[in-house]
Amino acid sequence: MLKDLVRERLIAAADEIFGLFESTIASYEEQLARARDETDRHRRQRKHNCETQTPLHGQGLLACTKPPISLKHNYGWSVGTHGGSTRADCHKSYAYKCNLTLHMKRHTGEKPFSCSVCGQGFIQKNNLKAHMREHGQKPFVCSLCGKRFTQKVNMESHARIHTGEKPFACSFCGKRFTHKPNMVAHSRIHAGEKPFTCSLCGQGFAQKVALTAHVQAHTGQKGFVCAVCGKTFYKQASLVSHTRTHTGEKPFACSLCGQSFAQKVTLVAHMRTHTGEKPFACSFCHKAFSQKSHMVAHVRIHTGEKPFSCSICGQGFAQKVSLTGHKRVHAGDKPFACTFCAKRFSYRCSLTAHMHTHAQQGD
Repeated sequence: MLKDLVRERLIAAADEIFGLFESTIASYEEQLARARDETDRHRRQRKHNCETQTPLHGQGLLACTKPPISLKHNYGWSVGTHGGSTRADCHKSYAYKCNLTLHMKRHTGEKPFSCSVCGQGFIQKNNLKAHMREHGQKPFVCSLCGKRFTQKVNMESHARIHTGEKPFACSFCGKRFTHKPNMVAHSRIHAGEKPFTCSLCGQGFAQKVALTAHVQAHTGQKGFVCAVCGKTFYKQASLVSHTRTHTGEKPFACSLCGQSFAQKVTLVAHMRTHTGEKPFACSFCHKAFSQKSHMVAHVRIHTGEKPFSCSICGQGFAQKVSLTGHKRVHAGDKPFACTFCAKRFSYRCSLTAHMHTHAQQGD
């Protein structure tokens, strides 16, 4: 008897809930229908073109000058306010031109951002990005490695890593780049443009990543820590590169000889051994080098600069490798051994000279 009573009450409660649910849906459908009707009416009235932006009351604000259309009744949009005064829709004012431009598109129906999958248009780029996820989180797939992307343009940009295509050229020196942002950042070096400024010391930088590393140097903060050895780094890229010393990973392979490298910059330098390219020239004698570090070391011959000093005797050297060899003299370390007589040397060049004596004796 009690079970039957409980069952009846549950059924009655369920009927009441479903009734409320159905009435809510009906109300919502009515609102959508009114919204669609209002949208159609606006499209028919589109012949009333928006005028150019007009400064409002000399306050530096921009006002929409389209004839007022009441939207609040059907859509429930709130009315914009400024300085306590209320303005009806389509006389709204904005402090920034970009906000007014976006607002004007609502009148004109302009939708400049189109879905590359289904063609649907959107007023804002963020709305397009959200829509793209409806087709699949990342619908565009790289045919070479299988990596997925939300937008086609990003997939095409990624594919250049595989093909080696560099469509963006520096207008100053002709150097080419895979990605446009990299070319823009490079061009600032020629122009002397440094748009990223340190708020602590005022120093300017051509690239934002350089500013980030610089600010961390002020604070002493090294936010990126190696999980293997605990070494810290200012830049995430430096941590990623360092981690490969532990894993032995060499993801950058030469397409000509197959040799692999842990860092992309090393692969780029290696490729010049195949092409014979020497893009780094000495400003004193114009001798060209395949690597920038070799050119910098060479320039010190002209300037006499010796930045590497021995901590034992104070002798200075133009190149770090020369200092390393010099320290072996103090330590008595002789790692280079003659294969004929087993005599040992601190410098490889000394071993090479010694080997010539054996060759002459053989003659």
